[in-house]
Amino acid sequence: MKKIFSIVIITLGFLYSCTNTEGVIYNGPDFLQIKEKKANLTEDQSEGIITTVMLSSSENKDGITVKFSVISDNPERYTILPINGEVIIPAGEFSAEILITPIDNDIVDGDLELTLELSKDNTVATGLGGEGLNFANRTFTLLDNDCPIILEEFVGAWQGKDSWGYETQITTALYGEGKLTMRGIGFEWMKESWDEIIIEDFPVVLDINLETGQIVIEEQLLMSTTYKGALQPPYYVKGTGKVISPCSKIIEIEYILVQPGFDWEFDGTKWGPKFKETIQLK
Repeated sequence: MKKIFSIVIITLGFLYSCTNTEGVIYNGPDFLQIKEKKANLTEDQSEGIITTVMLSSSENKDGITVKFSVISDNPERYTILPINGEVIIPAGEFSAEILITPIDNDIVDGDLELTLELSKDNTVATGLGGEGLNFANRTFTLLDNDCPIILEEFVGAWQGKDSWGYETQITTALYGEGKLTMRGIGFEWMKESWDEIIIEDFPVVLDINLETGQIVIEEQLLMSTTYKGALQPPYYVKGTGKVISPCSKIIEIEYILVQPGFDWEFDGTKWGPKFKETIQLK
Protein backbone atom coordinates (compact mmCIF):
# COMPACT_ATOMS: atom_id res chain seq x y z
CA MET A 1 0.00 0.00 0.00
CA LYS A 2 1.10 3.53 -0.65
CA LYS A 3 0.53 5.32 2.63
CA ILE A 4 1.51 4.28 6.11
CA PHE A 5 -1.64 3.62 8.07
CA SER A 6 -1.50 3.86 11.83
CA ILE A 7 -4.04 3.13 14.47
CA VAL A 8 -4.38 5.73 17.17
CA ILE A 9 -6.31 4.69 20.23
CA ILE A 10 -7.81 7.66 22.04
CA THR A 11 -9.39 7.31 25.44
CA LEU A 12 -12.13 9.81 26.10
CA GLY A 13 -13.61 10.54 29.49
CA PHE A 14 -17.25 10.83 28.55
CA LEU A 15 -20.67 9.51 29.37
CA TYR A 16 -20.78 5.79 28.78
CA SER A 17 -23.78 4.81 26.66
CA CYS A 18 -24.31 1.08 26.59
CA THR A 19 -26.57 -1.93 26.54
CA ASN A 20 -24.95 -2.91 29.84
CA THR A 21 -23.05 -5.93 28.58
CA GLU A 22 -21.71 -8.38 31.13
CA GLY A 23 -18.81 -7.03 33.16
CA VAL A 24 -19.60 -3.35 32.52
CA ILE A 25 -20.48 -1.23 35.56
CA TYR A 26 -22.52 1.88 34.81
CA ASN A 27 -22.77 4.55 37.52
CA GLY A 28 -24.27 7.52 35.64
CA PRO A 29 -27.89 8.67 35.46
CA ASP A 30 -30.36 6.29 33.82
CA PHE A 31 -31.44 7.21 30.30
CA LEU A 32 -32.95 5.79 27.13
CA GLN A 33 -31.44 6.29 23.70
CA ILE A 34 -31.68 5.12 20.11
CA LYS A 35 -28.66 3.23 18.83
CA GLU A 36 -28.80 3.76 15.07
CA LYS A 37 -28.40 6.82 12.87
CA LYS A 38 -30.50 8.22 10.02
CA ALA A 39 -31.34 5.66 7.34
CA ASN A 40 -33.05 5.11 4.00
CA LEU A 41 -35.41 2.26 3.21
CA THR A 42 -36.95 1.42 -0.13
CA GLU A 43 -40.63 0.83 -0.68
CA ASP A 44 -40.00 -2.80 -1.70
CA GLN A 45 -37.78 -3.54 1.32
CA SER A 46 -39.86 -6.42 2.66
CA GLU A 47 -37.65 -7.14 5.70
CA GLY A 48 -38.12 -3.61 7.05
CA ILE A 49 -35.65 -1.76 9.24
CA ILE A 50 -34.94 -2.19 12.95
CA THR A 51 -34.35 0.57 15.48
CA THR A 52 -32.76 -0.44 18.77
CA VAL A 53 -33.84 1.32 21.97
CA MET A 54 -31.20 1.03 24.68
CA LEU A 55 -31.40 1.52 28.42
CA SER A 56 -28.27 2.84 30.10
CA SER A 57 -28.61 1.81 33.70
CA SER A 58 -26.79 -0.22 36.34
CA GLU A 59 -29.75 -2.59 36.59
CA ASN A 60 -33.18 -3.39 35.20
CA LYS A 61 -34.93 -5.48 37.82
CA ASP A 62 -38.56 -4.99 36.82
CA GLY A 63 -38.41 -4.21 33.10
CA ILE A 64 -39.42 -0.94 31.54
CA THR A 65 -42.06 0.15 29.03
CA VAL A 66 -40.78 2.71 26.53
CA LYS A 67 -43.28 4.98 24.79
CA PHE A 68 -42.49 6.13 21.25
CA SER A 69 -44.15 7.61 18.18
CA VAL A 70 -43.53 7.59 14.43
CA ILE A 71 -44.43 10.83 12.65
CA SER A 72 -44.95 11.25 8.90
CA ASP A 73 -47.36 12.74 6.37
CA ASN A 74 -48.68 9.33 5.30
CA PRO A 75 -48.72 6.54 7.93
CA GLU A 76 -50.55 4.24 5.48
CA ARG A 77 -47.26 3.58 3.64
CA TYR A 78 -45.65 1.49 6.40
CA THR A 79 -46.32 -0.69 9.43
CA ILE A 80 -44.84 -0.46 12.91
CA LEU A 81 -44.14 -3.20 15.44
CA PRO A 82 -45.04 -2.95 18.26
CA ILE A 83 -48.24 -1.38 16.97
CA ASN A 84 -49.34 0.35 20.20
CA GLY A 85 -46.49 2.85 20.47
CA GLU A 86 -44.87 1.04 23.38
CA VAL A 87 -41.91 -1.33 23.42
CA ILE A 88 -40.88 -3.35 26.48
CA ILE A 89 -37.32 -3.83 27.65
CA PRO A 90 -37.72 -6.99 29.77
CA ALA A 91 -36.26 -7.35 33.26
CA GLY A 92 -32.58 -8.16 33.16
CA GLU A 93 -32.21 -6.86 29.60
CA PHE A 94 -31.13 -3.47 28.34
CA SER A 95 -32.44 -3.14 24.79
CA ALA A 96 -35.52 -3.70 22.66
CA GLU A 97 -36.34 -3.32 18.98
CA ILE A 98 -38.88 -1.38 16.93
CA LEU A 99 -39.55 -2.57 13.38
CA ILE A 100 -40.76 -0.31 10.56
CA THR A 101 -41.73 -2.13 7.36
CA PRO A 102 -42.68 -0.33 4.12
CA ILE A 103 -45.88 -1.22 2.30
CA ASP A 104 -45.10 -1.60 -1.38
CA ASN A 105 -47.56 -0.15 -3.88
CA ASP A 106 -47.73 0.72 -7.55
CA ILE A 107 -48.40 4.41 -7.01
CA VAL A 108 -45.94 7.17 -7.81
CA ASP A 109 -46.33 8.91 -4.45
CA GLY A 110 -42.78 10.18 -3.96
CA ASP A 111 -40.36 9.77 -1.10
CA LEU A 112 -41.60 10.05 2.47
CA GLU A 113 -39.82 11.38 5.56
CA LEU A 114 -40.43 9.59 8.86
CA THR A 115 -39.26 10.40 12.38
CA LEU A 116 -39.22 7.91 15.23
CA GLU A 117 -39.19 9.68 18.60
CA LEU A 118 -38.87 8.47 22.16
CA SER A 119 -41.57 10.09 24.27
CA LYS A 120 -40.55 12.62 26.90
CA ASP A 121 -43.29 11.10 29.09
CA ASN A 122 -41.24 7.96 29.73
CA THR A 123 -40.33 7.15 33.31
CA VAL A 124 -36.65 7.37 32.33
CA ALA A 125 -35.14 10.43 30.63
CA THR A 126 -34.38 10.16 26.90
CA GLY A 127 -31.39 11.11 24.80
CA LEU A 128 -27.70 10.78 25.52
CA GLY A 129 -27.26 11.43 29.25
CA GLY A 130 -30.97 12.21 29.51
CA GLU A 131 -30.72 15.60 27.77
CA GLY A 132 -33.64 14.80 25.47
CA LEU A 133 -32.00 15.66 22.13
CA ASN A 134 -29.15 13.54 20.84
CA PHE A 135 -30.13 9.93 20.08
CA ALA A 136 -33.70 10.56 21.27
CA ASN A 137 -35.04 10.25 17.73
CA ARG A 138 -34.19 8.76 14.36
CA THR A 139 -35.19 9.91 10.88
CA PHE A 140 -35.84 7.77 7.83
CA THR A 141 -36.49 8.41 4.16
CA LEU A 142 -38.90 5.93 2.57
CA LEU A 143 -37.85 5.85 -1.07
CA ASP A 144 -40.55 5.41 -3.69
CA ASN A 145 -39.57 2.83 -6.32
CA ASP A 146 -42.47 3.39 -8.71
CA CYS A 147 -41.13 6.19 -10.90
CA PRO A 148 -39.99 4.94 -14.31
CA ILE A 149 -36.25 4.86 -14.91
CA ILE A 150 -35.61 7.33 -17.71
CA LEU A 151 -31.88 7.42 -18.35
CA GLU A 152 -31.96 10.93 -19.78
CA GLU A 153 -32.93 12.06 -16.27
CA PHE A 154 -29.84 10.40 -14.74
CA VAL A 155 -27.28 12.48 -16.60
CA GLY A 156 -25.09 15.05 -14.88
CA ALA A 157 -23.01 15.58 -11.74
CA TRP A 158 -23.73 13.65 -8.54
CA GLN A 159 -23.42 14.34 -4.84
CA GLY A 160 -22.83 12.11 -1.84
CA LYS A 161 -19.99 10.29 -0.12
CA ASP A 162 -18.27 6.99 -0.64
CA SER A 163 -17.91 4.37 2.09
CA TRP A 164 -14.56 5.89 3.08
CA GLY A 165 -16.13 9.29 3.71
CA TYR A 166 -14.86 11.07 0.59
CA GLU A 167 -17.11 13.32 -1.50
CA THR A 168 -18.02 11.68 -4.78
CA GLN A 169 -16.60 13.02 -8.05
CA ILE A 170 -18.94 11.02 -10.26
CA THR A 171 -20.54 12.37 -13.42
CA THR A 172 -22.70 10.46 -15.91
CA ALA A 173 -23.57 10.61 -19.60
CA LEU A 174 -25.79 8.62 -21.94
CA TYR A 175 -24.33 5.65 -23.77
CA GLY A 176 -26.69 3.72 -25.99
CA GLU A 177 -29.91 1.97 -24.95
CA GLY A 178 -30.14 1.06 -21.26
CA LYS A 179 -26.65 2.29 -20.50
CA LEU A 180 -24.83 5.20 -18.92
CA THR A 181 -21.18 6.06 -18.75
CA MET A 182 -19.74 7.08 -15.42
CA ARG A 183 -16.53 8.94 -14.64
CA GLY A 184 -14.98 9.68 -11.27
CA ILE A 185 -15.39 6.31 -9.54
CA GLY A 186 -13.04 6.17 -6.55
CA PHE A 187 -11.21 9.36 -7.48
CA GLU A 188 -10.93 10.92 -4.03
CA TRP A 189 -9.93 7.63 -2.42
CA MET A 190 -7.22 7.15 -5.03
CA LYS A 191 -5.78 10.62 -4.42
CA GLU A 192 -6.24 10.94 -0.67
CA SER A 193 -5.85 7.41 0.68
CA TRP A 194 -3.79 5.71 -2.00
CA ASP A 195 -1.65 8.77 -2.69
CA GLU A 196 -1.55 8.33 -6.46
CA ILE A 197 -2.01 11.00 -9.11
CA ILE A 198 -4.63 10.31 -11.77
CA ILE A 199 -3.17 11.20 -15.16
CA GLU A 200 -5.95 9.78 -17.34
CA ASP A 201 -9.43 8.42 -16.71
CA PHE A 202 -11.84 6.52 -18.91
CA PRO A 203 -15.65 6.41 -19.06
CA VAL A 204 -17.05 3.31 -17.38
CA VAL A 205 -20.15 1.77 -18.94
CA LEU A 206 -23.06 0.89 -16.65
CA ASP A 207 -25.60 -1.61 -17.90
CA ILE A 208 -28.91 -0.70 -16.22
CA ASN A 209 -32.04 -2.85 -16.19
CA LEU A 210 -34.79 -0.29 -16.70
CA GLU A 211 -37.39 -2.56 -15.07
CA THR A 212 -35.56 -3.64 -11.90
CA GLY A 213 -32.98 -0.89 -11.58
CA GLN A 214 -30.14 -3.40 -11.23
CA ILE A 215 -26.76 -2.13 -12.39
CA VAL A 216 -23.89 -4.23 -13.74
CA ILE A 217 -20.36 -2.91 -14.29
CA GLU A 218 -18.38 -5.37 -16.37
CA GLU A 219 -14.62 -5.28 -15.82
CA GLN A 220 -13.19 -2.35 -17.79
CA LEU A 221 -10.46 0.25 -17.76
CA LEU A 222 -10.91 2.97 -15.14
CA MET A 223 -7.76 5.09 -14.84
CA SER A 224 -4.01 5.46 -15.22
CA THR A 225 -1.96 6.84 -12.33
CA THR A 226 1.53 7.68 -11.13
CA TYR A 227 3.07 7.21 -7.71
CA LYS A 228 5.98 9.48 -6.82
CA GLY A 229 6.39 10.17 -10.53
CA ALA A 230 6.45 6.52 -11.58
CA LEU A 231 3.76 5.26 -13.95
CA GLN A 232 1.66 2.54 -12.33
CA PRO A 233 -0.11 -0.41 -13.97
CA PRO A 234 -3.60 0.74 -15.05
CA TYR A 235 -6.61 0.27 -12.80
CA TYR A 236 -9.72 -1.58 -13.94
CA VAL A 237 -13.07 -1.63 -12.18
CA LYS A 238 -15.98 -4.06 -11.91
CA GLY A 239 -19.05 -4.10 -9.72
CA THR A 240 -22.78 -4.04 -9.24
CA GLY A 241 -25.36 -1.57 -8.06
CA LYS A 242 -28.97 -0.49 -8.06
CA VAL A 243 -31.16 2.50 -8.70
CA ILE A 244 -32.31 2.98 -5.10
CA SER A 245 -34.83 5.71 -5.86
CA PRO A 246 -35.80 6.43 -9.47
CA CYS A 247 -37.96 9.28 -8.17
CA SER A 248 -35.20 11.08 -6.26
CA LYS A 249 -32.43 9.88 -8.62
CA ILE A 250 -30.43 7.97 -6.01
CA ILE A 251 -28.14 5.13 -7.04
CA GLU A 252 -25.71 2.90 -5.20
CA ILE A 253 -22.69 1.11 -6.64
CA GLU A 254 -20.30 -1.34 -5.00
CA TYR A 255 -17.09 -2.08 -6.84
CA ILE A 256 -13.66 -3.71 -6.90
CA LEU A 257 -10.45 -2.24 -8.27
CA VAL A 258 -8.34 -4.57 -10.39
CA GLN A 259 -4.67 -3.92 -11.16
CA PRO A 260 -3.27 -6.60 -13.48
CA GLY A 261 0.33 -5.51 -12.97
CA PHE A 262 0.04 -6.51 -9.33
CA ASP A 263 -2.38 -9.38 -10.03
CA TRP A 264 -4.82 -8.30 -7.35
CA GLU A 265 -8.45 -7.43 -6.82
CA PHE A 266 -8.99 -4.86 -4.11
CA ASP A 267 -12.39 -4.13 -2.58
CA GLY A 268 -11.04 -1.88 0.17
CA THR A 269 -11.57 -4.28 3.05
CA LYS A 270 -7.91 -4.87 3.82
CA TRP A 271 -7.70 -1.41 5.40
CA GLY A 272 -11.28 -0.21 5.58
CA PRO A 273 -14.83 -0.65 4.25
CA LYS A 274 -15.79 -2.07 0.89
CA PHE A 275 -15.82 0.42 -1.94
CA LYS A 276 -19.36 1.73 -2.17
CA GLU A 277 -20.90 5.01 -3.29
CA THR A 278 -24.47 6.06 -2.58
CA ILE A 279 -25.09 9.19 -4.60
CA GLN A 280 -27.86 11.49 -5.74
CA LEU A 281 -28.09 13.58 -8.89
CA LYS A 282 -27.50 17.26 -8.15
